[in-house]
Amino acid sequence: MVLGLGWKACLKYLIKLQRDPNVGQLIAILHKDCLTHSSKLQVHLNHIANAIISYNSENHSKISIVIRKSGKFYRSEELLSYDNKTRTLKSIPIIKESKKSEDEPARPSPSNLTTFKIEMDQSEKLEKYKLKLPYMSKINEGEGKVFYEPDAVDDWDEEDPDEDLDI
Repeated sequence: MVLGLGWKACLKYLIKLQRDPNVGQLIAILHKDCLTHSSKLQVHLNHIANAIISYNSENHSKISIVIRKSGKFYRSEELLSYDNKTRTLKSIPIIKESKKSEDEPARPSPSNLTTFKIEMDQSEKLEKYKLKLPYMSKINEGEGKVFYEPDAVDDWDEEDPDEDLDI
C-alpha cells in the first residue's frame, strides 16, 4: 500500500479507517526491509498505533510488545510457540530476573556528594525545635500585623496596572 500510494496517502487512509465506526480493529504490518533509511513512515505508524509487535532478528520466536493504554506504555518480551495438536499460537512472557552483581558499587548517599552537611542528627533537630525566634511571640499573642503605606509612585488605576512600569 505504501509503495503504491506513497506514505502520506497511506497514512491519511489509515487514519480515515481508524475513525470509521464500521472498522472494529485495524492491523497494519510493516516490513522494514521495504523502507528507505530516510522514511518517516515507521515514526508516524508508531504514533497512531495502540500496540507495536516487533520480531527479534536473532531469535525469530522472540517478540517485543509495546502497548499504549491511556497515555502509558507497557512493554514486555514474549516467546512464540506453535502447538501442532491444537493448531494454536501461544505466547509465553519472558520474566527477567533481577541480577544484582557483587561488582556493582553501592549507590552514593546524597550526604556524601556534597561539601556541606545536608542531614540533621537527633540533637540538631531538638535544638531547632527549641529555638524561639523574636517574631514568634508576637504571632502567638495575636499582635502580628502588616502595615502598608502606599508610595507616591503607586498607581491605583485598574485599567492598566502595569502602566507605571517602564517596559
